Amino acid sequence: MSAAFGVVFVTGGLGVNSYASTDPGWQDTFDLEDCTLTSSGTNDYFYLEPGYKLTLEGEEDREMIQLNMTVLDVTKMVDGIETRVVEERESENGELIEISRNYFAMCKETGDIFYFGEEVDIYEGGEIVDHEGAWLAGENGARAGMIIPASPTVGMKYYQEVAPGVAEDRAEVISLDDVVDTPAGKFENVLKIEETNPLESNEKEYKFHAPKVGLIQDADLKLVAYDLPEVETPVIPELKSQPQSVTFADDVIEVNVNSSSTISNFALDEENKKISFNVSGAGGTNGTTEIRIGTILEGPYTVTVDGEVKDDVEVIESEEANSAIIKIAHADDSQVISVAGTNVVPEFPIHAIWIASLTGVLILFARSKAARNLTGSSG
Repeated sequence: MSAAFGVVFVTGGLGVNSYASTDPGWQDTFDLEDCTLTSSGTNDYFYLEPGYKLTLEGEEDREMIQLNMTVLDVTKMVDGIETRVVEERESENGELIEISRNYFAMCKETGDIFYFGEEVDIYEGGEIVDHEGAWLAGENGARAGMIIPASPTVGMKYYQEVAPGVAEDRAEVISLDDVVDTPAGKFENVLKIEETNPLESNEKEYKFHAPKVGLIQDADLKLVAYDLPEVETPVIPELKSQPQSVTFADDVIEVNVNSSSTISNFALDEENKKISFNVSGAGGTNGTTEIRIGTILEGPYTVTVDGEVKDDVEVIESEEANSAIIKIAHADDSQVISVAGTNVVPEFPIHAIWIASLTGVLILFARSKAARNLTGSSG
């Protein structure tokens, strides 16, 4: 059983994926084909971001053990997937005894993090003497295991490593609300994991994981120091009101537009049921444009930026008529954006509606007069 990454940094259960099992009671097969896998990501218990570091220390078998874990600014292709490299260094009484490089990827859709294997160097007297426990998904029948499920529940049981006969660590969620004291601080709402291995039936270990920190205790080793990665605070662009107008059937329609960029050439193409406009700004930054699209077009909408369809637009609907807002993220330098709908709103300009209403009144009046004349003549 590996020192640390046979452990689980868990935030949750099995997400939206339906995971199968060939070992009764334990999940060991995962629907990775349904995932968009990425080598970066975070959750409440672990960071797959460079700069994340943990140091644990404690006494095992009367020997002082130190375990250092670091998320490296390095990736590795494993079984066709780009994975993040997490390095472990374990020392005994100050002497290096093991270095392992562990490979992880996160499913964007569920938040689950999967373990694709590890390369292990075991040291004696400063020399590499073994590689016991090494495995890689896609080799010798090995498959990725789940190291971080998305929604933990007490009683969950799943395989972390699926390398038959080599590495078969598995985890069970014991509790979600432990309190643990360590040299690095006291932590609450701690996740407790029981780790076992069918290859070593008598071995059982417990790991503890704190929200926003990660592993704080591994058997007798406790957290003494940790560094969280620097996460850049996203700059939220300031939106400025830039009202626009379009002409439809000789009527001028005012359109509420807010954008962090400068809007120009705003126009309606009635025939193709589309509006288009230019945005310009400093360049090299991100921008946002919001349009009260319901005043001119009905959805669903197709948005293109410089001819490429964007799938990440947000449409904010409302029960009020003609009030839908479309929110478009884009680069801030000059480019052409278009929004196509299914119908132009209103279908009839205001003056046409007024004329139609007046015509209806005149027709009704004429019919009423005719009816009165007919009644009078028959009497």
